[in-house]
Amino acid sequence: MADLSVKYAGMDFKNFLVGGSGPSYDTVEGCKAGADAGLAAFVLKSMTPAFLGRAGYQHAVPRFKTVNRLQPYRRWQPELGEENMDILSAGEVGSVWGEEGYIEFAHKVRQAVGHRAKIGISTFGIEFGPPRDFPPEEVYYRHFEVMKEILANGDADFIEMPLANICFDLMDMPKVIKKAKSMFAVPVTIKLSDPFFFPVVERAKLMQNAGVDALTLFDCSMVLDFDIETKQVPFRDTWHYAASGSTIPLVNACIAQCRLAGVTLPITGSFGVWEWPHVIKLIMSGADAVQMCRKVMVRGFGVVPEWLETINKWLDDHNIKSITELKGSILERLDARYRRMVREEPLERGGVPSLKPVVDLARCQGCTHWCLPSCGYFAIRAKDGKIEIDEGKCAVCGTCEGTCPFGVISYQPRTPQETEAFRQRYRR
Repeated sequence: MADLSVKYAGMDFKNFLVGGSGPSYDTVEGCKAGADAGLAAFVLKSMTPAFLGRAGYQHAVPRFKTVNRLQPYRRWQPELGEENMDILSAGEVGSVWGEEGYIEFAHKVRQAVGHRAKIGISTFGIEFGPPRDFPPEEVYYRHFEVMKEILANGDADFIEMPLANICFDLMDMPKVIKKAKSMFAVPVTIKLSDPFFFPVVERAKLMQNAGVDALTLFDCSMVLDFDIETKQVPFRDTWHYAASGSTIPLVNACIAQCRLAGVTLPITGSFGVWEWPHVIKLIMSGADAVQMCRKVMVRGFGVVPEWLETINKWLDDHNIKSITELKGSILERLDARYRRMVREEPLERGGVPSLKPVVDLARCQGCTHWCLPSCGYFAIRAKDGKIEIDEGKCAVCGTCEGTCPFGVISYQPRTPQETEAFRQRYRR
């Protein structure tokens, strides 16, 4: 059995799976179920600010919808596979407990869970913004007073501050972080949102320089999709938020960019963790831990021990003794590929490609359905029921090779003799 434990912001996590702040952790029963399932930690639903009044508890009904991520305005069907499942949400506000009930709620959770899992408490993400005369940082400061009492009772192990509102001035965030660090002895973490709005590396470095203990990348992001014929949208008259499996490559890239740029903070990967390989990919990209939220909402807490068992077996099969061996293991390859990428003078500029296209006539179906339209250089033509490639036009771009489902086209290095023959034939 591999060692699944990780160090995170000075805390000892028994494994790498963390329950992301959401409805699953807004009840004592949900938190206990998460700990029973084997989560290393979880974050309670974000606190609702008092300034919202009763509006803070008026959630959209319904506020979640499980859909086909390929066409989010349509119902998901089992035959599509779980990888094409997504759960969209209308704008949420925060925990049903609010400021006045959050202290008691956290205490009940600690009593139910004990120390079987680390407990995080979450400030409001200021997603909808405070009133105009109410500075955003004041929301954090008010919540810090609530958190101070929770921590004094020993009912939480770390703090998470969602930074969801794109209107919040990022340059104000360092002073908020320094305020938190001066008040609390536990780790202070930031959960960034909307990777499309701000340069991620710059944000991560800003948080690191301000002294935050860890980062989570990312929360959900605002999206919009609809049927062009009926104008049907997932939720009537509103934007919606999504985090599906299709966003994992984006998170991988953001985490890898942060690591390559020198961000050393512990990072939790999140934002669309739908399958156990997503966990492996996030850690290989440089994450220390992984938050899962919507998958649990759809499939229940049974997915936690299932993933832990499956990942443990995968590690054993690959002779990996500890999950920490995987951290950032893809980065060296990425960096090497970037620096060693083969670049040549284009064919159109008189260059001679170092590779030549090769057609496997035995495999060729003669359909021309895939390769012919994919060639932007018009180098492919049909001939005698097969295809033929004009080397004088082929730029070795690679499009047709990947497009052909029969593996007909490949590339091989030119020999010096072939390179000279090419020059003579096409006068290069």
